[in-house]
Amino acid sequence: MLYNRKLMSLRFLEQTAPFQKLLQALKQDKRKLEISGLIPASKPYFLSVLSQSWEKPIIFIRPAASSLTRFDEECQFFSAQLG
Repeated sequence: MLYNRKLMSLRFLEQTAPFQKLLQALKQDKRKLEISGLIPASKPYFLSVLSQSWEKPIIFIRPAASSLTRFDEECQFFSAQLG
């Protein structure tokens, strides 16, 4: 399978309509935002992109039974790749 490397980027999420809609809602200071449909493996990537697109602190709540260390390592990986 061939693809154009210029078009393929980890930043593709920032350009999607649902992500832009989320950023607009955050900028409008919506009090209740619900994000659904993320599979567990995509959450570190999503949070990394969001943290680089949003200037304010983000609070992310995980179940106590989930490994925070692995999640943090994955977030750091994606943050480094996103630059």
